[in-house]
Order: sequence, then structure tokens, then C-alpha cells
Amino acid sequence: MNILWYSLIALAAFVMLGLFVSVLSRWPVVGAVAVAVNVLIAWEVPYPAALVNVGGTSIYFLDILSAAFFALVLARASAFVSKFGFAAWLWIGIGALLAASLIRGLAENDFGTTLNEFRSYVYPYLAMTWAMTLTWSAQLGRDMVIRLGMWLGWGLTIVAGYHVARTGFGSTSTFVDAGTGLEQTTRPLVSGQALMLLLCALICLWFWRADKRRSMLVSGVIFLVVVVVSQQRTVWGVGLAVIVVAFIAGRGRTRGTILIFGVVVAWAGAVVVLSNMAPDLLKQLFDAALDSGTYDARIRSWTNLIQQSIDNGLGAVIFGSPMGGGFGRFEGPGRWVTFAPHNWYLTLYLRVGAVGLGLLLLFLAAVSSRLFRSQSRIISLAVLCAVVVYGWSYSWPWFVCLFLGWAISSGYAAVGGRADGSEINHGHRTQDRGRLVERNAP
Repeated sequence: MNILWYSLIALAAFVMLGLFVSVLSRWPVVGAVAVAVNVLIAWEVPYPAALVNVGGTSIYFLDILSAAFFALVLARASAFVSKFGFAAWLWIGIGALLAASLIRGLAENDFGTTLNEFRSYVYPYLAMTWAMTLTWSAQLGRDMVIRLGMWLGWGLTIVAGYHVARTGFGSTSTFVDAGTGLEQTTRPLVSGQALMLLLCALICLWFWRADKRRSMLVSGVIFLVVVVVSQQRTVWGVGLAVIVVAFIAGRGRTRGTILIFGVVVAWAGAVVVLSNMAPDLLKQLFDAALDSGTYDARIRSWTNLIQQSIDNGLGAVIFGSPMGGGFGRFEGPGRWVTFAPHNWYLTLYLRVGAVGLGLLLLFLAAVSSRLFRSQSRIISLAVLCAVVVYGWSYSWPWFVCLFLGWAISSGYAAVGGRADGSEINHGHRTQDRGRLVERNAP
């Protein structure tokens, strides 16, 4: 009976996987819908329930989605390598090291713990790889970037408003039961949601610059206000880093726009502070900005994890420890914690070692240098910068990798001058030898 039951489950899983592969291949926008749903519920449901349990192993929706991503990536592997060249091999090398760490973990550690750890790496890796392998036509870009940025941004704004009505503006040190037995921050958005909202704001403001649609400008400004109110200090820092990088990489018009925007924001902030509007909220924002206790604890935690890695020997330093080893360490006197270390680069180092971390840094350096050469793709550099800086305080959420994969893919195409449809068309038109033709906005 057990054999029959497992056979039926395996058949159902195979059919569901085939369906996902077919749907994503024909309608990639379904992947964007999956991203939007997971982002919107991240406060209430950070860990969605399993679809089914097979032999003590839980199968989740993201497992099936990631398997579909993997199948599509394999089908497009040749085009991926052709497009990204040396950078593609760096990225593939990271994936190979993650797989090797998984195999080692399955041989040495508990199966369930090993698989759970692997999920936190493979979800963002496969989501980003899938996004980079897509052919970003004008229509696909409008659907999965511009429209998603607008609608997801407003969805997150509504979610933040609901949380403010439920628990107030909250603070960085208070928590509440999210309804699932998990203690959740009382801040209006969790960090991943705030990061996505910032990316939505950047996308809206960039494409407003191109087509001057007032709705894009208004949406982008409102999204930024909600990001500030969310009190996610890491995302505040991300926003400042994006401004600096965009100003350095930009030219003339871009720099002028950033300066004007900065002056307007500074003036509006001064008016709010001097007029003593919403003094309680302002106090909370200042307190959140000045509170360094959490970051200090993380520094101690990171130091202890690095020392543990060194104590485990040269092999752990070079190639990392096997998946499933956990992240237990002291985070201050008498405080033993086991959650992930809130630093994507350290988290990656612990499982793929200095070699894997080096490959990631080389990949980011190769991508960044290429994007710096494209004045028409400052938005790509801004998105890349946002996710990279965010990774200093948190792991990369899988759902941000859609925008990140698009940014890298479209930026590469723009610099390389390849006509692969990676530029998003905004509907502007120009006359060319008597014919009305479409023109891509910068």
C-alpha cells in the first residue's frame, strides 16, 4: 500500500512539475504573479504551509516552482552561456558548489535539516538564473517589470496601511504574534517587503523619467514615503547607496534629476520636522535610525561564525561546511542563537567557502563593470546595487531575484548592443523614412 501511495504522489508531482514548466515557458508572467503573492503575504505568512508530506519530507510550492525554474534553465543553458560569457561560468560555478555542499550534507547530516538549509540557497539562485535566461521582449518587460512594479508597490502600500491600522507604526524592538504562532515585527513591513517596495519605487521613478506619466511619479514618491515609515533601517541604507551609485554612474540629466529630487526631499523633511508634524512618528524614526544595538549584536555573531569556520579547518575555509550544519553561535554573553546570520555573503561563505564567495564577488564585479558602461541602463545598476547592499544585513530573498535577473540581463544586452529585446519599449514613436517605428526610451 505504501508503494502504491508513494507512486501516486510521485506521479502527481511529476504532472504538476510538467504543468509548471509548460505554463512558465509559455507565460513567464506567472512567475511574476508568484513573486507578488509571496511578497504580499510575507508579514502574515513568512513560511507557507507544505503542500504534502512524503516519507517525512515536506514538499512546498516553492520546491515545485524552483524545480520548474531548473528545468527551464537547463533548456536555455547554451543561450545563457552565450549571452553572459565568462560571468555565466562564474554563476554556474556557484551552483555547482552549492550542489556539492548539499551532497556532502546529505551524507553527513540530518536529511531534513540539510534540505531546509539548501532551500534557502537554491530558491534565490534558481529564481535569478531563470530571470537571467528570459528573453526580455518589450511586452514581457512591461508586464513583469513596469506593471509589476506599479501594482506590487500599491499592494505593499495597502499592506503597510493595514498593519499601521492594526498595530500602529510599531518599532524596531517590539513584536507581535502574526497569527501563525510566529513572533513578527510590529513595523508595517518586514525587510524583504520594504526592499521590494524600494525597487518598485525606483522602477516607477525611472520610467516616469522616460515617458513622463504622472501616475508613475506619484506612485514612486508614495512608495518611498512608505519605505521611510516602515523603519527598516537596512533598506534606508540601501536607498542612500543607490542614490550615491546612480549619481556617480549618471551623466548630465540623470545627475540633475537626482540633485533636484534630493533638494525637494530635504526641503520636505525640514518642513515636517520644523512644523512638528506627527511628533511621535518622527521620534520613532529618529530612534530607529540611532539604535545600533541590533547591528552590534550581528557583528559579534558574524565574528563568532567566522572563528568557528576557521576552527573547523582549512577545508571549511576553502570549500565551506556541508549543508545541514546549522548556524549556532553566541550572539553576546549567554545568548545562543541558531538562525541564519543575517548576512548573505557570510551565509554563502559558510557553505561554499572562500572559493564560492570569491566566485560571487567576481560575478558581481563583472556585472557591475559592464553596467557602469551603459548610461541607458542606470536602473539596472540601481537594482543591482540595492540587492548587493541589502545582502550585507540579510540573505537575498528569492522574490527580489526577478528584478535582479532582469536588471542584469537587460543591462548586459544594452552594453553589448544585442537585439534580444531586453530594452523595454514605452510606446514612444518617431518617424523614420516615412514609416512610424517604435523607439526605446533610455
